[in-house]
Amino acid sequence: MTAAANFQLNQFRITETRSLHNDTDYVTFSVRVGNKTYGPVQKRIGDVNNGTHNVGLTFDHVPFERSDKITIAYQIVNAGHADPNTFMSSLGSATQGLVEGDTGDSTMIDDSGNLSSNDNGIDWGKVIAQVLSVLGGFLSADCDGIVAIDKIHLTGHDIRDAWDKGNTQYSQTKFYNGNAIYKPAPFGCNASPSKYYVYWFSENRNFAFERVAKF
Repeated sequence: MTAAANFQLNQFRITETRSLHNDTDYVTFSVRVGNKTYGPVQKRIGDVNNGTHNVGLTFDHVPFERSDKITIAYQIVNAGHADPNTFMSSLGSATQGLVEGDTGDSTMIDDSGNLSSNDNGIDWGKVIAQVLSVLGGFLSADCDGIVAIDKIHLTGHDIRDAWDKGNTQYSQTKFYNGNAIYKPAPFGCNASPSKYYVYWFSENRNFAFERVAKF
């Protein structure tokens, strides 16, 4: 039976910026169900320091079957020296390549915030290099760089099983160690690796409709 979900990259939390003080962050988000890609969509968050920051990038009423493979892809990039319009277009292109690339059923980042091991034959370093082939020209100045990136694989079963247990959402909060996913920031930036936590969820479309209607 076909179900429908709202997918949202809701917010991120910073405990260490890449820059010495504020990062100038851009966020991009995409979902792929079977062979259909939603997005990517992009948002300039602007200058942010430690704390929690709302994003709210959403795909509403996305249909899926239990047997569908579902891929979530997103990036957060500190790009204080880039032209916003040009950069967001390139960021979207890089994320589309990420979500649609053939990487089997592996997930990019492990629970420690590091690149997953290549036990399924996927070289995530090469995948990030492909992303940087699109973005690299924008990230050559000062403290600019990728602070969170992921490609998460799940199935319709995963989401429906969570709903069947009484949960209205299937959600994840993931940690990203900046030095593990991108090169360390140069002298004059934060000497500690950036530390970002990203929260995304898929929500039962019927529950979301009832919640909004009641409000």
